[in-house]
Amino acid sequence: MFAALWVEVAYRPPYWLHAVIWLPTIVILSLVLLPLFKSLFFASHFHNNAGDDLTDRAP
Repeated sequence: MFAALWVEVAYRPPYWLHAVIWLPTIVILSLVLLPLFKSLFFASHFHNNAGDDLTDRAP
């Protein structure tokens, strides 16, 4: 977000250039960072012993 704003203020590129630059950047970063955040999510659940906890509750 800040990078796009900085590029807009500093260089004033046309909107199609923003699309060419930022859409692939967002897609690539999302695909690269997804496994990292997914593994952190699972590690957090494992560390905190989180689970369904449906079998331990009494009706």
